[in-house]
Amino acid sequence: MNNSKAHHAPLHPKDTPTETFGCRHSNPDNCSKAEMVDICAFVREDGMCLSPPKSWQKQFQRLQENEDEKSKGQEKDTKKSKKKSPTTKKSKSTGRCKTRKSSKTKAVSGKKTRARSSKKK
Repeated sequence: MNNSKAHHAPLHPKDTPTETFGCRHSNPDNCSKAEMVDICAFVREDGMCLSPPKSWQKQFQRLQENEDEKSKGQEKDTKKSKKKSPTTKKSKSTGRCKTRKSSKTKAVSGKKTRARSSKKK
């Protein structure tokens, strides 16, 4: 029986780095603990595998990081929608927005000039 998608399936709330809900082996027939009482998910009543593949700990971390990134992305989206857009007020005297810089302002170059002293040796 080939179960290649099980290893990459989303995490189940009961999954931990040392146990999985259901079998996470890509080929459960080759599992050394297959159908062992109190270890294999196919035999246990609760469906927990107490002997997941050796690569499961790393895969668990990757899947958990992916879920964390997705949840952070959703939080950012909700925060953005809650923020009010900034308003600009116009000055009564000039009629220009206070938040913008005047277009007449000269750009200052990053070069520093210093006076040279005329010391003779």
